[in-house]
Parts: sequence; C-alpha cells; structure tokens
Amino acid sequence: MGTRSIIFDGEPVRICRYRSDYDNRAMYAICMLNYTKYVRSFSVSVGVNLRKELDLTLTQMREVERSMDWLAAPV
Repeated sequence: MGTRSIIFDGEPVRICRYRSDYDNRAMYAICMLNYTKYVRSFSVSVGVNLRKELDLTLTQMREVERSMDWLAAPV
C-alpha cells in the first residue's frame, strides 16, 4: 500500500502499510533499520499510537544492544 522512511529519535525507520491476509485489516510493518540483526520487522494495527510503539521498541532495542555489548566485553 505504501512505504515511508522516517527518522525517529535519531534512528532510521521504515514503515510499510499493508492489508493483513488473515482479516484484511490495515497494518503497519515497522523496520528499525539499525537493529535488523535483532528483529527484522514487526507489525502493528493501524489504530495504535505509532509514536508510543516506536518509542517502546526503540528503548527495548537499545537495551538489547547494551546487553549484547556487555556480554561481548572482555573480562
């Protein structure tokens, strides 16, 4: 249906709008481009607050990255 690339909190994000095969509901597929090694993309319903969803996901991805850096740090 359409793709838009944005910068959210300094991070590149790609948002694609599509229709669900299951119930034909409008959905967004969201890809945090700097974090694709952890999560390729995730989908949310069009009715959700995208800013809140992006903020929550970005916080989680940054925590995962910090944890991975901590695990890889030499002792």
